[in-house]
Amino acid sequence: MADEKNKNPESYDQDSVMIYIDPKVMSSLNDMAERKKQQGLRVLQRGGLNASQAVNLMFDRLIEEGSADFLLQDEMRPGNERWASAAAFVDSLSQPRATRFDAMSKADVKRDRLAAKGLM
Repeated sequence: MADEKNKNPESYDQDSVMIYIDPKVMSSLNDMAERKKQQGLRVLQRGGLNASQAVNLMFDRLIEEGSADFLLQDEMRPGNERWASAAAFVDSLSQPRATRFDAMSKADVKRDRLAAKGLM
């Protein structure tokens, strides 16, 4: 009976609509999504993050603020304020790490590591 209903166009509900989407359009949407994903991954990589870390940070902020408004607010703010907000957010992502090697030259670091292994 289901086959008969599918074969007979008159049997479709009055409220149903059939939409045809050109495969070329679907392909271009997939390409656009892939390009967008790759561009985003490159931006994250420049910031020293991967997608998982970015999503984790986003969820941390969602929990901290108790709202997703920060994801949508940029469109309503003036350009300079958006840049300042973006810069502050990026700055908050990475915390500089101080190590004992910071003030050493490469040669000093190598000597220190060799000495720690007892090879010098």
